[in-house]
Amino acid sequence: MTFANETQRAVYERVRSFIEDLFGELAVYRDDAPAFAVAAGSAVAHVHVLPWTDEGAIVTTRAFVVSGARLEADLMRWMLERNAEALWGAFGIDEDGEIVIDHSVNGPTCDKEDLRASVLGVIFSADRYDDEIVDRWGGERALDRKP
Repeated sequence: MTFANETQRAVYERVRSFIEDLFGELAVYRDDAPAFAVAAGSAVAHVHVLPWTDEGAIVTTRAFVVSGARLEADLMRWMLERNAEALWGAFGIDEDGEIVIDHSVNGPTCDKEDLRASVLGVIFSADRYDDEIVDRWGGERALDRKP
């Protein structure tokens, strides 16, 4: 695995130990990237330790919520309204048109409780809203997607 800078490497090593302590066997580790996955309910959170600036790092938690939904104006408004009331994370649409929830924490200051809140906040939000989105705008929950 390669890292863009020493801070990214150090944050990855610290976050990996937090993931092990917090989620144990629920966590899946990637060999090809500084990333992890944690599943709960109908959602999976992907935690990435990414370079940020030349010397920094950021910890980003993302859950794929629904793929294939009808991306209509009322869905966009609904997601923006949920973002306005959200405590953790925000809805977005990725380059493939999939609905996601993202949350980021500054890598060097991320502690175990920050990581727990980020992962659980994203997972529980995705799990809470995926059925409603599918019922109203179609698509498939992340859990139901075929590999």
